[in-house]
Amino acid sequence: MRIEELAIDKGFQVLWKPFVLGALFKEQGWQDSPFNLYPAMGKYMWRDRHRTCQALNLLFNQPSFFPRNGLLASRIGCANS
Repeated sequence: MRIEELAIDKGFQVLWKPFVLGALFKEQGWQDSPFNLYPAMGKYMWRDRHRTCQALNLLFNQPSFFPRNGLLASRIGCANS
């Protein structure tokens, strides 16, 4: 939520490219997110997300489950680029 403003300040342009997170997990041999596979890591990650967003005055809505299937969103992103 901050990268575009930071990039503009430095004279860069951000080119967003969708990707499928599940493929990265599969490449690592995981069937799920490492944040679910390692509960302590996941608990810290969500706590850190809340803390970071609060410090930056950003709204954060934790998803009811993670990760979500992002294939449709990736396809839409590719179609609109």
